[in-house]
Amino acid sequence: MCEKEGLLCYPRLRYETQGCYSSLGVGNPERHLPLLTSLVACGCTVVAPHFEPMVSLSSSAEDLLLRARRLRLSLNAVAGPEASVAGGGHSIGSTILLALAGATVWMRSGEPLEIAPDGRFDRLALTAPATGFFQAPGALDNLHTPVLVWVGTRDGITPPTHGQLLRDATVARVSVDLRVVTHAGHLSGIYTGVQRGKVV
Repeated sequence: MCEKEGLLCYPRLRYETQGCYSSLGVGNPERHLPLLTSLVACGCTVVAPHFEPMVSLSSSAEDLLLRARRLRLSLNAVAGPEASVAGGGHSIGSTILLALAGATVWMRSGEPLEIAPDGRFDRLALTAPATGFFQAPGALDNLHTPVLVWVGTRDGITPPTHGQLLRDATVARVSVDLRVVTHAGHLSGIYTGVQRGKVV
């Protein structure tokens, strides 16, 4: 990421920094401190509410609804209804952002979860997205937001097939740029403050 001629630059993506809002559906924002610091340095307003860590690999409807509600309320506090928002999320944070961008979350019970879309999201950058919630027919039909997705070959929680599902289900109408990172695990992009030199 770099700043060049007033633009925030990512590989193959460029976002204007004037009035730029970035919203991350993260657990602990400190886990993404270098990214958040870079976004602020580039002139973006960052919205990154703190959530308690997930204690199991399965999410309850109540937990997902709470995360969506808290992210929307945090975003409402700083960005008006006409704002252009870039969402960035990891794992379950990606699930919340996809839902807020129009996708329908389906629980294991076979019931859809009612998360109202937020029209401010005009692009998403997702790492290790938990797309198992979007396997029902039509679950991604209302997603019209371009998505940049990073997945890791050593991710045992959300393997590359999760990113492939997102790309394949939306290929006719949405730009999904899928990047597969060799040797990356589920938590490889998480900032720990110490370089440990191994796949997490």
